[in-house]
Amino acid sequence: MKNLKYFLGALCICAVALVGCDKNEGGTTNPPVVTPEESVPEPEAPENGDYLVVVKFEGDVCNDIMWVGTSNGWTENPEEQTKFELYDAENYPGWYYVQFADTNEVVQGKPIQLKSDGTFSWDFQTGDVDSWTVKGGDVTIEAGYSGEANLTYNSKTAVMISAYWKNQKSPCVAIPTHEYTVNVTAPEGSESVYIVGGFSGWDFVQMTKEGDVFTHSFNDEEGHEFKIVPTASWDDEAVYAADYNADDNCYNKAGNSILGVETTLNITVADWLSNVTVCEEASAE
Repeated sequence: MKNLKYFLGALCICAVALVGCDKNEGGTTNPPVVTPEESVPEPEAPENGDYLVVVKFEGDVCNDIMWVGTSNGWTENPEEQTKFELYDAENYPGWYYVQFADTNEVVQGKPIQLKSDGTFSWDFQTGDVDSWTVKGGDVTIEAGYSGEANLTYNSKTAVMISAYWKNQKSPCVAIPTHEYTVNVTAPEGSESVYIVGGFSGWDFVQMTKEGDVFTHSFNDEEGHEFKIVPTASWDDEAVYAADYNADDNCYNKAGNSILGVETTLNITVADWLSNVTVCEEASAE
């Protein structure tokens, strides 16, 4: 009988570990505590044919969140953007919505949080593909160019959860600013080199040639991005030794460079993209 008691006690311990059973003072077993699933809005499509996008932002929110997309020509002017509003603060805390008209055949757009001074920055758009969860509607989510996702809306309503902002940065934290100097050693025969990035509003800036090096200095925030190109055009760009795939004898396209705590950046360009075989093209042949 004693062995039977030990066996039953051990069995109950195992059951506690597996399903969370517990005994109250009367000796009976309580059922496991089940946390109810969070309520998700189920909005109806606007009667006037507008699009309705409802999003819960789990990343930091301390400034206005704006809608930027095909409906407003991807404008960077906050006055021409549409602001997200609280959806139903009492029943759905943390959820926001935006409603807009869009007659484009392919409807695209994304939320972007303004900086604390009310200005616009692509740095604070929503995050990559893994940051999004679609809870309702038909949305195509594809990887963007540099740590963000591109969203295409195939239905008039969409309900989504955004886990974090681009590169998991917080718009609510002050970002250090530095004076940066970028020095570029370009391929032989390069007559010009341009730098383009957040510091210039993504306008092309010609770098100054000093001896064999092209250089440019500017003030900018940590985390901002830039790119090196041979002309004032997106038709060509730099590739680097780290982008070379020796197995297939081709180059992968380089992503944007990101500013950090190091303020003097010495960059060697292996070649220009137009002069090499791109790995995507090599695999298609």
